[in-house]
Amino acid sequence: MIKTIGIMGGMGPLATNYFYSKIIEFTPAVKDQEHIPTIIISDPTVPDRTACIQSGDYHLVEAKLLRMAQLLESSNVEVLVMPCNTAHFFWNRIKSQVNLPFIDMIDATLEQVSGQDRIGLLATTGTIQSQLYQHYAKKYNIDIVVPSDSLQVVVMQAIMKIKSGVPGKQVFELLGSVMSDFESNHVNTIIMGCTEVPLIFQDNLNDSLLDPMDILAKRVVQFALSDTEK
Repeated sequence: MIKTIGIMGGMGPLATNYFYSKIIEFTPAVKDQEHIPTIIISDPTVPDRTACIQSGDYHLVEAKLLRMAQLLESSNVEVLVMPCNTAHFFWNRIKSQVNLPFIDMIDATLEQVSGQDRIGLLATTGTIQSQLYQHYAKKYNIDIVVPSDSLQVVVMQAIMKIKSGVPGKQVFELLGSVMSDFESNHVNTIIMGCTEVPLIFQDNLNDSLLDPMDILAKRVVQFALSDTEK
């Protein structure tokens, strides 16, 4: 039997939609019945994750995430995933209250690049300040390189434009100075560590850009189809 996936989404809605499209893309199905049963809860009312990390007021986000996880658990999904990098900070604080396996997007991404010693990170200020990627990177002996404070302001401007519905190709040029800075620091691989960032680069993707949602979607497909008889 194909396993049922539960997606904790809405952070933001465009990113959740993009992630689900990746699951469909990577599923080797030739008819409807071979696709992966998926239950998506898209809750865009989850408070701003970066603002909550910066303020230290975690409980509202934690309560929303726990509610989503419990609803999915009661719907008999067999694994949880969350296509939002920054929200993983809060998940690590509540996961003991959930009795389902969870495919961790950040760990899966860094495992993919284990063996490299320096990786750039494009992410929200909350993800960077929470040291999420830096914490996981220690396990793989990877040095995470982040933009300067002034360039991080530019990154956040680009992310918020995507969230407001501005097409990625109109936002791409904003990040020119950020990408040039990575290049001057000899950073050859960059993690698109916010689920809106791949939407900025969708017309300008190259091998140096690593998409955690691609990696997570492939892990989801692998999990859902494991032990499945064709």
